[in-house]
Amino acid sequence: MNRRLLLWAPLGLLGCSSPKPTPAAAPPRPSAPAGPPLEFSFESLDERPVSSEALRGRASLLVFLATYGNDSLLQARHARKVFLEHTPRINAAAVFLEPIENRLLVRVFRDSAQLPFPSAMGDADTIAGKGPFEGIGAVPTALVLDHEGREVWRKLGGAQSDELRRVLRDAQRGVWERP
Repeated sequence: MNRRLLLWAPLGLLGCSSPKPTPAAAPPRPSAPAGPPLEFSFESLDERPVSSEALRGRASLLVFLATYGNDSLLQARHARKVFLEHTPRINAAAVFLEPIENRLLVRVFRDSAQLPFPSAMGDADTIAGKGPFEGIGAVPTALVLDHEGREVWRKLGGAQSDELRRVLRDAQRGVWERP
């Protein structure tokens, strides 16, 4: 008798399910960034400015990199690819979180990665995870600013090309994710 019950029990559960599938809840629409635009200026490696003033007016991709490890090189390649696909609709810049003494090493990294956008050395506050980019203590980190210079998205550990494309497209359209 227990065997019959075990055989029929799963069929009884089928009758308990609802006839219509429950629609999935729509994800909440991200709200616009709050607060004033970020103010920053970094020492450029190639005479092209890396500052809030220079980037304002378009959605901007900032990548925070270091010369050590393959993760930064991979992030640089993703950023390069997306930038070339979106030029001139977006701005981009690389900020190297390394001491100024490593400037030559950073230039070699920048040139070998063929970065088409401006590159700069991070200042002491940014390297320490302070200042306008507070909390960036890991490289690589990708960050997107809206056209007014407010942070709308951040990803520590780097981001793939598809993710960067989506976030930049959303920033251009005025659809934001909270950082």
